[in-house]
This record gives sequence, structure tokens and C-alpha cells, in this order.
Amino acid sequence: MQRYQESCSLFRQKVEANIRASDYGIVVISGGWAQYDKDPRFRDDLRRTVRSIAGLGKRVVIIGQMPWMKNYNRECDLRAARVGLGSCEFRMSIEDVGLSDIEDGLGGLADSNQRVSYLSAREAICKNGVCTPYIDGRPVYYDKSHISMSGSWALGRAPWVGTNREAWSAALTSTMSMPIPASPESVEQLGPVESKFVPRSLPVVLGGYRPDFPYHVRSQRGLDSQQGGSAAMLEYWDVDETQV
Repeated sequence: MQRYQESCSLFRQKVEANIRASDYGIVVISGGWAQYDKDPRFRDDLRRTVRSIAGLGKRVVIIGQMPWMKNYNRECDLRAARVGLGSCEFRMSIEDVGLSDIEDGLGGLADSNQRVSYLSAREAICKNGVCTPYIDGRPVYYDKSHISMSGSWALGRAPWVGTNREAWSAALTSTMSMPIPASPESVEQLGPVESKFVPRSLPVVLGGYRPDFPYHVRSQRGLDSQQGGSAAMLEYWDVDETQV
């Protein structure tokens, strides 16, 4: 534990030095707030950090914590496809217990300083008393507490964004005078975002198959797996499903 504390301390010093020396107009902060809040010193430390950054003339955006999906397993869909299990989305959904006390505290921190904003994306996956790690039938989580890269893009495209567009745009643009898209459709007109993601080859046991379209390897099993034969589940985008 001591080793991790020392490395984290050095990392924080480097981050602070970088923020002070940079011309960043906006600094975005996110984390596992509920876990951090177990330390009685955390709230005061966070308050000092936010005030220090805002005091440099920068705007601070605090991102609320996404629900902890205690039942989530990113290999569920792969297993379901192999052995005929039921809906992974239904089995991994959880009861929506609402915002934690620390989330209310973060909102209050933003309200107390005009250079600080608090944003939450919970309503994208929490509706009618239930939170699901899926959007439009596709998983957006990487593990129980982290959103995947593809999940982040899915959150940005989700319909809920339309009701929060002004708040998010105002907080995350460097100038308040920048135009705010009026609808999700107008965002699509901006065209696709170029991806520099380099796909990872599948294992040799699958023949080294490498699709000629952008993809992520969500999960895979080799021949030595005790859970069945070799298999892989991919995420892909910007490609007709008939080509897969």
C-alpha cells in the first residue's frame, strides 16, 4: 500500500505542475467518488484542489460517478452466444438507489463557484428505478465501475443528451459564445470523428484473423480455456453488418 501511495503522490505532483504550466482552459475531473469519500479527509482535499485550479483562471468540470454495476461481466454476451443463456442486460441490471451523498456534495461544490460545473450522465442508463449497463442493446461498461471507450461514444450519442445539451456544451466549451447544436441530428451533420485506434490481432488459435474494418476485441477465449472452445467477441463501427 505504501508503494502505491508514494507513486500516486508523485503522479499528483506532476499533474498539478502540468496544469499550472499549461494553457488549458478547462480541467475535467472524474473518479470513484463514493470510494474516495470513505477517507474523512477527501472532501476537504477535493475542495482545496478545485479552488486551486479555478484560482488559476481555469474552469473546472466535475463528472459524476456512474453507477457501480455489481453484476456486470463483459464476457456475458460471449457466453450467452455460446451456451444459449438469456438476456445479459436483464441479469446485470440493478436497482437505482439514487445519488450518493458525495454526489450531492459535488453539486454543492459547483454551485459555490461560478468557474466550477458538475455534470452527470446517470440518466442515460438509469430509468424508472433501474440502471442498466447497456444502451440500445449494447454494453457500455468495461468492468463493474468503468465505462469502455466504445461505451463513452455511445453515451455521447444517446437520446438523453438532447435534454442536457446546453449544460454540457456550456461546461465543456472554452467560450460561452460557441454555437450549441439544436438537436442530436445536427451533431451527426458534423461528420464522423476520425479514430486513431489500432485494432489488436486475434490470437493464433483463431487463425490470426484480422478484420479490415475498425473493431475492438471485447472478450476472447483460447483453446486452453476451461469454459469451452476458442471464441472471440468483437465490437465494430462504421460498417454494414452484412460485411461482418
